[in-house]
Amino acid sequence: MNKNEIKPFKDRIVIYRENNRWVAHSIETDQIGVDEDIVIAIVDLVKAVNTILKVASKDNSIKYKRKAPKKVISKIDNAVKLPDDVYRIACDILNKKWPQKDVTVTITPKNNRQSFSITSSQPFAYC
Repeated sequence: MNKNEIKPFKDRIVIYRENNRWVAHSIETDQIGVDEDIVIAIVDLVKAVNTILKVASKDNSIKYKRKAPKKVISKIDNAVKLPDDVYRIACDILNKKWPQKDVTVTITPKNNRQSFSITSSQPFAYC
């Protein structure tokens, strides 16, 4: 197996409701994270993308960049942009730097039919 060079990229994430859960969907990799909590859905997505990047870095037959379907990409047009801090908090939770025993982060949208978006803010796309 030849190694794959993982080049830095920014990713757009669209977050929407499906089956009474939040889906955080990567536009650039077509990976998803799902949870009842928006922030944890983002954490779940970051885990999925990190896994595919790790596997792809060791095996060049794995293509880690694959666009999401057009119907998902179109959701970003009407999505409300979340602050970058939401992504950073998700990264802190993932990396066990967030004091989860002492501080709970809850984002409660006023409209569950609304889509949201966020941009990964790390040099290599994911924390």
